[in-house]
Amino acid sequence: IDNLVITTGALPSTARLVNVTLNGNNTAGTLFLEGLTVGATYHVVASDDGEDFVPLPGTEFMAPTPDFELGPIPVNVQANPFVLVKVVEGAIPGP
Repeated sequence: IDNLVITTGALPSTARLVNVTLNGNNTAGTLFLEGLTVGATYHVVASDDGEDFVPLPGTEFMAPTPDFELGPIPVNVQANPFVLVKVVEGAIPGP
């Protein structure tokens, strides 16, 4: 068969975080996600240095639609004024 491509292993996720908004008093944020696989489980990880990401408790969810708003997520901008967040496929790992 011409142009047949067979791949092994999991295909790369297209899930991406496209925007973050904060409420008026900067105590909660909403994440705007796109490219999710409906029915797949995801969670959000955060880092203050861009290298060491940790799961955010309470952010695990099953995608109901390809584009999804997750929130409100509690934030503390005074304690952590600079935080990088990203969406990760899969459940939050256990201890």
